[in-house]
Amino acid sequence: MAERKTLTRQRARNILNTAAKRTVLVTGDAMLDQFLWGNVSRISPEAPVPVVEFQRESFMPGVMMAVRAVGSRPGLTVGLDKILGL
Repeated sequence: MAERKTLTRQRARNILNTAAKRTVLVTGDAMLDQFLWGNVSRISPEAPVPVVEFQRESFMPGVMMAVRAVGSRPGLTVGLDKILGL
C-alpha cells in the first residue's frame, strides 16, 4: 500500500513550484453560470416550486473557467479545451 502523505505548507509550495514549470490543459464544458436573486413569499399552487419576486441577476464563470482562473498564476501556463453548445 502506498504511503499516505499529508499536505504541509512546504509540500504545497513544492507542488506549486513544480506546477509552475508545466503546461496544464483543462478540459470540459465552457459554461457561464447565471444566478437569479429575489424574494420568495409563497410556493406555487400548481407545482411545489417557489414563486420568486425577481430583483437582479449575476453571472460567474462555470466550473472549468473557475478552475482556469484559480490555476492562472505567474509562471503556470493553462490552456483550455472547451466544448461550446447552445
